[in-house]
Amino acid sequence: TAGDEGESYHDDSDDDTTTTEHFIADTGTAGSIALLLQAAFLPAMVRAMRRRVGLTSCRTQPNNPPSTTMPAVKVELRGGTNAMGAPQIDYITDVFAPFINSYFQQYDYDMNKIPSVAAEPPPLDIQIIKRGYYPKGGGIVHVNLRPPSSLLISSKKPGRTTFPPIRLTKCRPIGSISIKVFHAGKCPAWVAEKMASGAMKELKRAWRDDPRFRNRFSNVGATNDNDNENNGSSVDDDECGTARGKTTSPIIDGATVRITHEVNCLGSGSGILIVAHPENSNDNDDDDDGHPTKTPTSLPHHPPLASSGLGDRKVPPLQTGGNAAKELVECIASGGCVDRWLQDQLIPFMALADNGGSSAQQRSEVLVGELTLH
Repeated sequence: TAGDEGESYHDDSDDDTTTTEHFIADTGTAGSIALLLQAAFLPAMVRAMRRRVGLTSCRTQPNNPPSTTMPAVKVELRGGTNAMGAPQIDYITDVFAPFINSYFQQYDYDMNKIPSVAAEPPPLDIQIIKRGYYPKGGGIVHVNLRPPSSLLISSKKPGRTTFPPIRLTKCRPIGSISIKVFHAGKCPAWVAEKMASGAMKELKRAWRDDPRFRNRFSNVGATNDNDNENNGSSVDDDECGTARGKTTSPIIDGATVRITHEVNCLGSGSGILIVAHPENSNDNDDDDDGHPTKTPTSLPHHPPLASSGLGDRKVPPLQTGGNAAKELVECIASGGCVDRWLQDQLIPFMALADNGGSSAQQRSEVLVGELTLH
């Protein structure tokens, strides 16, 4: 049975691959749950892959895939859901997890066909049970890991755990922006509203002043004469400083703003997550000569780019929202396909990918912006 602190482990039988394994990691403080997940996800997924029912027979009989019923590796993480200097748990659920699920459920790169994944649960399922903030922490997040069958029918390298290559080399235009703001516990709603206003102000300023940022959008040069409309949110456009008649972006002006009051939490806090969603197509990327690729190594889903900020009593919430938007603006303007948080998290998957092909399309390659120190 799991203990109260540190890392612990419970398994009914190490030799029974039909049972579910349970792991618990507890920081004992407001230490970042997102960083715990970042450290635990890859080895836990590899563990789940190697325990998959019918793995051996599947590799020897590629035309007889295993049942979609599979054991899960379950991880319970305790600590801070929203911590300084780390990805917010909302980033993990809204950016990292959707991309990882798309990545694992992409084309079957060995059998050269799309696997039937409709009946399978997502490889990475995250449930926020309780939020926890500085200084006590107390947040609880449940993570269920189930490897998709498409990863386990490769016969190229029996006995080795390999992932599909990652290729993100051509940026797609930004098609929409969403702003998610929360105030938890006793933190008042106006704090979250000011954060959203600060973010909108900075995004509109960047659109007006920074051509590198502006050129990443799908509607460059569009003019919107309805600047006073705010998509139903309580954000005050007068604070955003965008005068009627100036060149603006319908994507930014039409950004969805969602403000929530978190009550199932320990402590009080506030924060913001800004996500720029690329236009995703059903077609694969073009190759370096501009021709559509038919190889299964091109990801069907491009990850969004995101930034976040946490409320601080010493910093006005308007500035907190503006700083989060500045981070996103810099990320978009730098020309990368992924943001500063995701780029370093992809390196382990690229290292374990099956990059043995002779074609350039079979090698992992990711276009990044400015590199971080980690």
